[in-house]
Amino acid sequence: MLSTNERNYILEGLKEGVRFDGREYTGHRNISILLGGKTGTIELNLGATKILAKVNGTIEEPNPDRPTEGSLAFFVDLGVMEFDQQANEIYKPKKYANEITKFIDKVIKGSKAIDIESLCLITNKYVWSIQVHLTLINNDGNLLDAFYLAAIVALLHYRKPFVTIESQSKIVVHSVEEKDPQPLSIHHIPIAVTYSFFDDSKIFVMDPTKLEEEIMEGRVTFAVNIYKDICYIHKPGGAFLSPELFPKLLEACNIKVAQLTKTIREVLRDETGKFMIANTKEDVRLDLFKVDLTSKDAKAMDVESPVKMKEDGKADVEEIKTEDLVDKFN
Repeated sequence: MLSTNERNYILEGLKEGVRFDGREYTGHRNISILLGGKTGTIELNLGATKILAKVNGTIEEPNPDRPTEGSLAFFVDLGVMEFDQQANEIYKPKKYANEITKFIDKVIKGSKAIDIESLCLITNKYVWSIQVHLTLINNDGNLLDAFYLAAIVALLHYRKPFVTIESQSKIVVHSVEEKDPQPLSIHHIPIAVTYSFFDDSKIFVMDPTKLEEEIMEGRVTFAVNIYKDICYIHKPGGAFLSPELFPKLLEACNIKVAQLTKTIREVLRDETGKFMIANTKEDVRLDLFKVDLTSKDAKAMDVESPVKMKEDGKADVEEIKTEDLVDKFN
């Protein structure tokens, strides 16, 4: 636990516009991504926070209630926090792991970022079951953003074996040597950006460290894509936030989302412009990609939304109420 003097030192610095690690309020720590030798295996570093992600895929029978849909599940392991007394004072590992898992699930599935129906091979017979295992290696704060980013990058990097459907009861799974594996059907890339607030919600900082989380009054996370669609808002209790603050927070959020989306796409493409597919014959890791997201020159991009409009002027997506976007944990 931090002493009273340490808490006052960090808070007084924030009031003067100086964060403990020298960043500005909307400064983001550097991110490095290490791609594994098998597709869907990555190591992500957000500052000193380190996450290991691994995606597995198996062919199974579908849920009888959803015969045309595959399955996508996330598993978060915060076992290392059990030995971190400071972190245990802020978060209960099991409860926090459940919160992170639900957040990732709601953002990716709720925004229809991944087409679950595309995982179906034969209705009522065979579907793909995709599992994403996420493990915390080192904790230096902002685990929600780090875990989510690791999950979405791992899913983008993952390739499932090519499958030929010979009949309504027979499929053939091809090896890498026979046919190139296929990526998942991902429509857009929501990005999570977390703010912590201090001093009666007068000060907001992006990408909080573990020290800042210990003295924060609360936090709010926005999941937004490059088209500026708000996919989800997550505020687990804490101090009151005025609705008037949201446009300002979203403005800075859109800039970081544009940066992160561009970075992810660059990391996963090779020199030919195609998405990278790791060599599955050897379980070795690829080059380390270091990304600087602290540029002040970045601007939010104006990109056309992929949501198509019907002739009657209604969006071809399920209507979502604003209050349904806000997730509150009691």
